Formats: sequence, structure tokens, C-alpha cells
Amino acid sequence: MGEREENQDMPLLTRNRILKSDVTEKYYKVRSNRVAQGGFGEVYRGAVLDKNEDECEPVAIKVSLHPIAWHGEAYLGRLLTRNDSVVQLLDAWGNARKVKYVLVFEWMAEGTVADRLAQDDTAWDEDRVIESIRPLLEVLDLLHPRSICHGDITTRNVFIRDERLMLGDLGITRQSLAEGRRRMHGAPPDDFAPPSVPEYFWSPSDDVYQIALLALALLRGKTVKASEVTTLMLRRLEISDWFMGWLYDALLAKDRFRDAREALECLTFEPVRPARAPSSLRDQRIVITGSLPSMRRDRAEARARRARAAVQKDVNGATTLLVTGEPLGGASPSNGGRKLFDAYRRLRRGQRIAIIDGRRFELLLERERR
Repeated sequence: MGEREENQDMPLLTRNRILKSDVTEKYYKVRSNRVAQGGFGEVYRGAVLDKNEDECEPVAIKVSLHPIAWHGEAYLGRLLTRNDSVVQLLDAWGNARKVKYVLVFEWMAEGTVADRLAQDDTAWDEDRVIESIRPLLEVLDLLHPRSICHGDITTRNVFIRDERLMLGDLGITRQSLAEGRRRMHGAPPDDFAPPSVPEYFWSPSDDVYQIALLALALLRGKTVKASEVTTLMLRRLEISDWFMGWLYDALLAKDRFRDAREALECLTFEPVRPARAPSSLRDQRIVITGSLPSMRRDRAEARARRARAAVQKDVNGATTLLVTGEPLGGASPSNGGRKLFDAYRRLRRGQRIAIIDGRRFELLLERERR
């Protein structure tokens, strides 16, 4: 964990204090005043002491008065031991008589994403962001099938080592057998929570939302709050339509990604087989993306309606046919754009959608006239 100075009263530890683990019997020395404070604990810079009481390894010492939060973080820290995308837990012990619970983590000298953005507001490019968030989603994909949510993935809780992102601070993480949103040990921060999510309640979908907010921060070179996210913001980013579609489905879609597994599958863009193309447009619910080979879109839509098809603006749960034309305005195809991306996401969920190109769609229109 990294260093971030904060001035608060009545610290739980003091500089130069020696701590002994009841579990490993190792000794640790507190080397700083409190450097960070959260809802469940305080963080200090420390060092492992060897048998000669010499400092031999820098560590982060987190001390808490809350046994439930401490137990959860200790349990999950052990569960994720040797995962190289997680800040490693080195030691954990509790002393109920002194009402203090201690966690020892590896020291993250490069600090957090928030620290980096404060020092350097250079925006990361799309490929770098995707490759950086993928390992974090893989960690969440280990947790979500086991009914575990993180709930606190912010720029202050994601660390950097050798230009790789590392997930830290499992303080409010909760495992639950409840369906849907589950109650967390603490309230996820409002600035990093989806709108209208009840306080203290969380779901795997909301973890993915926070990963997408993190991606936005890296793409823009500054922390982005939930209240700032709009479709217009996404459109102004210098990214492909495909990745814009991924961010939209993680942040703004009415049916956001359900969990890390679905978000990962869509991040790799591995298409599934569409439904068979129809022989008629009758009763089809159609979405058109891009321009058609030889027909204006408004004219094509009018003819489709006369053929008793319903024309939709966006792909939704009723869509049965997606027509992929040429990109508008000379833009690059970008893997088919957001509408095609959304169609494949729904195909993975079991919705039957046929996908045809503009030329085949025009042939169907001509067939309807005969």
C-alpha cells in the first residue's frame, strides 16, 4: 500500500512502536505517523524486523477496531494469496483484549492511481487501459461466482506497480448467499457508486461499474465521479466505437453487465453465432447501423415498415434483426460499433438476433415489393 498523508486526531499507533504477530511471531516496526485513514482502519508505513531488530522489508500496517471488517479482509487476503493483480497480505492477527486488529500488506511504493493522476494527468490510450483493467476483472471473476463483491474499487484503492494495476483494500468486501444485491460491511463511496443503488447494498454488476469508472479516469487523465458520466462524455473520448459500447454497457445501459464474467467476455469481443437470417421482414424488429449501399436510411426504414416490420432506434430485448451498413461519416468500422457490440452481448444472454449486411437487407426489401 502507498503513502498518503492525512491529519486526524487520536491515532491508533505511534511512530517507532514495535508490534508482534501472534500468528507468525514476526516483529514489525511502525516507521511513520498515520498515512491514511478509512472507515474501518488506519494505515502506517512499517518495516519487518529481523532477529537483530534491523529493518529488512518495508510493509504497510493497517490497524482496525472493527473485528468483522478485519476478519473479512484477512480471509479474502488469504484467499487471493499469490494473485499478482492483488496487493498481497503478509500477516494478520487480532488482539481482542486490546481491541486492535492488525493486517500487514506489501508496501506499494508507486502509490495509487489517484496519486499517479495527481502527478501526471496524461491520458492512457485505449489498448493500455483495456490491458490494465482486464486482470482486475479476472480477479473479480474469481470472487463473483463465490458470491463475493468488492464494493470499493476507486482510484484510491487501486495501486500501481511497474505500470500494472493492483487491486487493494478489501475492507468492505462481503460474501453473502443472498440473491441480487447484498448488504456490505460499509457503504461504498457515493462518488463511485451507480445512481439509485441503495446505501450499503451492492452487486457484482456494481463492481464492474467501478472498473469502468476507473477506465474512464485513465482515459481522461483525471478521476471521474459517477455523477459526471454521460453518453456525451463517452462520445468525446478518443476510443473505438467498440470500447465505447463496452463502457456504455458497464455504466449507462439499463441492463448493465451482470458480473465480471460477462464484462470479460465482451471485452475480448468473441462473437457468438447469430440467429439464421430471415427470408422476410414481416414481424421483424429491426435496428440499422451505418449507411446502406444504394438507399437512404429513412427511405429504407419506411419500406421496412410497409413490409410490416418494426424499426427500432437501438438494440433492446425485442430486437430480432440487426442490419450492419457502412460506418457513417467515413469513420472506421471499430469492430462494428456499439449496436453490433450490444447485439453480441444479448446473443450471449440467449436472445435470438439475426445479423445481415446492408446489401442483403436491400434484397429483402426488393423481395417484399414483388
